[in-house]
Amino acid sequence: VPDDYGTIQEAIDASQDGDIIIVSENTYYESIDFKNKEILVSSTDPNDWDVVSATVINGNGAAITVKAATGAQLIKSSQLSGFTVTGGNYGVCSKYLNRLVISNCIISGNNDHGVECNDGGFGTIQNCIIKDNVNMGVYIGSGASATIANSSIYGSKIGVYLDYAII
Repeated sequence: VPDDYGTIQEAIDASQDGDIIIVSENTYYESIDFKNKEILVSSTDPNDWDVVSATVINGNGAAITVKAATGAQLIKSSQLSGFTVTGGNYGVCSKYLNRLVISNCIISGNNDHGVECNDGGFGTIQNCIIKDNVNMGVYIGSGASATIANSSIYGSKIGVYLDYAII
């Protein structure tokens, strides 16, 4: 993206399990849905924080900016790596038996939660900076589970909130 597809969501829609979608530096005003696909969506260099800061998914007021929550009964693992996620009510959301691995991301400036795992969702948050989201950095609720490793969470009213969850 944007060489082969105009938006990240168009690339996801065209992808199949096992695909890797590489996204160039830019600000993408959209919300994306993994649609229960076992894929990796990555910036050009998720290990370079300058690239991560310059590869932005801005939800532009959307309810959820990045979603892995289709309600499918098959557990699949989607991956998001090397992005700044901002501008949504929820930055990143995993629900309904979906597994989402978030790595080397900056999740900031969302109007409610930075990351939400809820309703049986599974999440792995590694090497991330989750900061300055209005209410909670990370919300883990209702039958969900999450692993948080080597990440900084700060600047929200609540850092990590557990509500009938496993961490």
